Amino acid sequence: MRRRQIDTLKIFNLNVQEVKENEEYLINFDSGGREIAINIILGAGFPNEKPKLIVSPILNHPWVNANTGEVENAPGILNYTIHSDLGRIVQAVSREFEKHPPALLNESGSNSHQNGSHSTTEQDKRNAAASPSGEPDVFGLQALTLEELARLNSDEDYLEGFIEKLGFVHNQSNEMENLMGQIETIATENLAKRQLIMDRREKLEQMVLDFKELGE
Repeated sequence: MRRRQIDTLKIFNLNVQEVKENEEYLINFDSGGREIAINIILGAGFPNEKPKLIVSPILNHPWVNANTGEVENAPGILNYTIHSDLGRIVQAVSREFEKHPPALLNESGSNSHQNGSHSTTEQDKRNAAASPSGEPDVFGLQALTLEELARLNSDEDYLEGFIEKLGFVHNQSNEMENLMGQIETIATENLAKRQLIMDRREKLEQMVLDFKELGE
């Protein structure tokens, strides 16, 4: 099971480097013109226990722990089970960072420091409204204005459009479409094979009848 999971990592991701056999792997990709690396660490309990993904340099993203760089809040990590595909989890994370390049943590921190003299900013209001409990902002609500948040609450069409644009939702939709395509292909192939078997069966039955007639 462990080896199969590692195989999926190499199937769904490019440039997979083996740091330590069966324990640690590395992928590199471009995010907004910067080279980003993700270390995939497989503990002794893997695949019964979830893998650890550490991004370097640390990105300012709701999925990433700002102190350790560990990807903690990606859907594939949050919903991990022994039946999850390691390769798809890592692929979804790298695609999210490729399609929606986040700032480096030190860049965002510098910008915050420059603007820190303002006692109350629009971003402060967004943060307070979007994440009052201090929980990770997986859906990017902290980037919205109060008006946008209110519209999400009252306009179902606007809410649906917002959800469809989320990176991980888009990735999962693509994966579902690919899976459905594979199922349709397999079903079509099976139907074709069934027809072939039926044709051969009819030919065989006809041969048996012909043989009996010759014997008579």
